[in-house]
Formats: sequence, structure tokens, C-alpha cells
Amino acid sequence: SEKARRRMEEVEVMNGLEMAGIEGLCQCPNCFYQAILPTSQNIFTCPECQTESCRYCQKPPHIPLRCTEVESTSQTSARLQ
Repeated sequence: SEKARRRMEEVEVMNGLEMAGIEGLCQCPNCFYQAILPTSQNIFTCPECQTESCRYCQKPPHIPLRCTEVESTSQTSARLQ
């Protein structure tokens, strides 16, 4: 279908950009929009869907915590049991 073909083209473009090794390239975890961010910017705000995410782990912003300090939902559930 047309939708499947477009999605395959998007994946090919994303893979090509990743392989190009463009410094500062960030991707939205929600809609897969990509943009180049300055190294000083840790939060990526997607201009397409307005989702905010950490540029490194793609989880919701968690400043001042480091990515490794943020609990996942499964970790929180296990800790509370």
C-alpha cells in the first residue's frame, strides 16, 4: 500500500542519516522527526508533534538527573512490589 511504501522510504532515510554520522542529530521518539541540535541543548522539542525528550535516551526530560539515574517503569514496579 501507499502508506507502507512511504514508511519504508522514511526508514531508509533515517538509516542513511544515522550511517552518515551527523554530529548532533537527534530523533523524536514519538514521530521520528530528526533535527541537528547544538551540543549545549539537552532537551529536544519536536517541531512536528511538540514532544519533549532527552536528546541522549529519548525519554521524557529528566534534568537534573542523568539518563542512568532515571528509573524505567518496570524498575519502579519491581521496586514497589
